[in-house]
Amino acid sequence: MGFIKGFFKLLIHSFFSSAVITLSISAFAGEVSTVDAESIEKTVKLLNSKIQRQGAIDASPDASKANEMAKGLFGDGADLDQVYKAASEIFRKLANDSKGDTPNMMEVLSKAQADPEGFYKNMTPEQQEIIKNLGKTVDARRKKAQP
Repeated sequence: MGFIKGFFKLLIHSFFSSAVITLSISAFAGEVSTVDAESIEKTVKLLNSKIQRQGAIDASPDASKANEMAKGLFGDGADLDQVYKAASEIFRKLANDSKGDTPNMMEVLSKAQADPEGFYKNMTPEQQEIIKNLGKTVDARRKKAQP
């Protein structure tokens, strides 16, 4: 479990909070200032659609940097898609839990950087399982790359 916690901390610091979730919140904030299920789903769809996601990545240097980091960890295929699926589900829960209050969402992410384990514990069991599996994927890729 130590590797999973360490991996999740890396994910929070370098990927979810820096660009993917921030990109999600930015797209979401442009839509509404209060909860709007349609806007949440539109943002989730953006994260899960390679074409829409690439457009958003191309438009943001921070998102582009995070995407390249994610590609380095997960490759450019199904595993990367799982990362974005996890990010979209985390975003959905974050948006719903904060009732669409984007400053509150950013505050939650800031706290997640300081306490990734607490953030992890607030995830659904399904989201926790996705994170565990992503950690195992990175671990396997790392071991495979070692001579």
